[in-house]
Amino acid sequence: MRTIESFELSGINTKKRLNDFSDKVTYEINNERVFDIPIISVTGTNGKTTTVRLIHTVLRRLGYISGLASTGGIFIGNDKIMDGDTTGFYSARKVLSNSKVEVAVLETARGGIIKKGLGYKKARVAVFTSISEDHIGMGGLNSIEDIIKIKTVIFDEIHPDGKIVCCNNPLLMESLKGRKRVCLFGIDFDYSMKKHKDMGYEGMFVENNYIIYFNNNKLTPIADIRELPFTHNGISKSNIKNVMATIMAVIEIYPNLTDIIDVIKTIKCDLSINAGRQNIIDMGKFNLVLDYGHNSESFIEVFNIVKSLNPKVITAIIGAAGDRQDKYIRELGYIATKYSDNIIIREQKDLRNRNIGESARLIMKGVMDNKDFDITKVKVIYKEEEALANCMKDAREGEFIVLFTQCLDSVIPVVNEFLESIGKEKLYR
Repeated sequence: MRTIESFELSGINTKKRLNDFSDKVTYEINNERVFDIPIISVTGTNGKTTTVRLIHTVLRRLGYISGLASTGGIFIGNDKIMDGDTTGFYSARKVLSNSKVEVAVLETARGGIIKKGLGYKKARVAVFTSISEDHIGMGGLNSIEDIIKIKTVIFDEIHPDGKIVCCNNPLLMESLKGRKRVCLFGIDFDYSMKKHKDMGYEGMFVENNYIIYFNNNKLTPIADIRELPFTHNGISKSNIKNVMATIMAVIEIYPNLTDIIDVIKTIKCDLSINAGRQNIIDMGKFNLVLDYGHNSESFIEVFNIVKSLNPKVITAIIGAAGDRQDKYIRELGYIATKYSDNIIIREQKDLRNRNIGESARLIMKGVMDNKDFDITKVKVIYKEEEALANCMKDAREGEFIVLFTQCLDSVIPVVNEFLESIGKEKLYR
């Protein structure tokens, strides 16, 4: 029996063995032993990438060789073996065919499911992070019901003893009926969460700043959200939910809740762990927030995080994915006016079949929908790097610049040039 080396962190000393997984089966194919690798599959509208990254990080720090396929590439343990948006069939297969991998963590996106299917069988855990109207009008999806139908495919491809971990959203409750093991997670202890608890099922919610875990009608406080740096010490509701999903997934692989919480307390939501998602960077007299947000739910979440940090000024640099419907692009401009003092409208490098300036004009219409917003506080700078450089040059004491970006490779050099000019250490990913 091959023993994996121990991993020590905050008093944790875990020793695990390859056959510790209750569902791990070995086969003989061409005289070689083939392992049935435990799979954690993650889907949803927002939070997929953050959740798989967090699960992967926790598993690694608990001593497992985790294989991750995600929007940010494929990773085997600490090593990145492929770059790009790797969330489909072939990416899953690449992880599962790697002989080093002990647990597979797969970001399972809508596009990949439609094009080729899941690329795996019988996941140990199926996680659904959130649901909203993003992607309506794309790939034959004409309603939120269509999106749910595609994404809940992961519920069907579950191990007989596996667990579904699902956000507490009324839109998803019908899809959970008749499922064997379901864990609900959410901020509020509302009617559906109470009903779930009273039926003896498993779940998590937040009460008095504590994550409360319940199972078999027993309520247990497990973590103070103010002690979790990944949640920005409790102000990021989305990351609180991502932490809950992570705990419920990892505990199926490593059944020691205390160790899992201890590891999560050491993880920050920074560029090294969760690049481009809720990264808050100290730039001296001002702060820079980098986030992948590209729909209304993510915009509102990030702006609320910034508001909680008591900024003197908020400057938003916003763009939109051109393949979204006009009304959703326009909505982003309106949302920005509700939170920002200044707005810079930019465009994506990939226009996604839009003409130059088309998305920017739609965002501007959204800004103008708010008659109370001072239109003189809006600029249009198409190039993202130029928009950011201008903002940083003019930034005031106590200002927060919020940049919604999908192009960190273009953004980080601009940030580093500014940091170098003021004598601060450069950023590294």
